[in-house]
Amino acid sequence: MKSLVFTTLCLLLAQAGNAEDEGMENLSPLQWQNRILLVRSPKAAPDAEHQLRAAETAISERHLLWFLITAEGIRTNHAGTVSKQFTPNILERYFADQGTNVVLIGKDGGVKARARSLDLEAIFSLIDSMPMRREEMRRQAE
Repeated sequence: MKSLVFTTLCLLLAQAGNAEDEGMENLSPLQWQNRILLVRSPKAAPDAEHQLRAAETAISERHLLWFLITAEGIRTNHAGTVSKQFTPNILERYFADQGTNVVLIGKDGGVKARARSLDLEAIFSLIDSMPMRREEMRRQAE
């Protein structure tokens, strides 16, 4: 009986470990922790990636994670891994409109803005006008 319990426990732990290794399939694990910026580009987008990396401090201050989705793959400032299903799931859910290339998602998980092109100053301004961000800034100033 003990060996059956041990074997079952080992199998459950192995499955749990494999689930973690597969990575994130959607954005729900990030809700209430981060704002999300999704940027879609049909080809490599070194300019967009450069803009995002150059604004690292401003992005970090706003608890903003970005995901740059191109034909070559996905680039992100998120430290975790994403599953193979992540990109198709994101494209289906947030980019059904072919004219949209940028989507801002709030900490509450709601879409706050959609745009054709990446304009970080406009995105930062919008984020800074949000009630949750204003509260964060007020607490930081104390």
